[in-house]
Amino acid sequence: MRTSRIIPAAFVAGALAGPAHAAPTCLLEVAGQRYIDGPCDAFRTSDGHLIISVGNGSRISYWAMVRLQGSDDGVAIWSGTLPEHNEEHLGPMQREGSCWIGAHARICAWGAR
Repeated sequence: MRTSRIIPAAFVAGALAGPAHAAPTCLLEVAGQRYIDGPCDAFRTSDGHLIISVGNGSRISYWAMVRLQGSDDGVAIWSGTLPEHNEEHLGPMQREGSCWIGAHARICAWGAR
């Protein structure tokens, strides 16, 4: 008996469409409360700062930024809580893998561009 060499059309179509790019995954935790935990927008600026955010449509719900001060240390700010969104400083942060850890906050981004 001959083995069929037919490849399902869906598999071929998927392979020809190119590789899928998964959305980055982020975590923003401030004073023990998680504000971002899952898919997000995350990128690094040309000077290496990290910015993460989540929202619905064109409105951003929460964001955070780590400004580098060295290869493994920086200073972070974030959007603050809803509904006020008063920008708040999170203080000094130290890099631990894909995360930045401070005295009261943790900012992580896996798969950031």
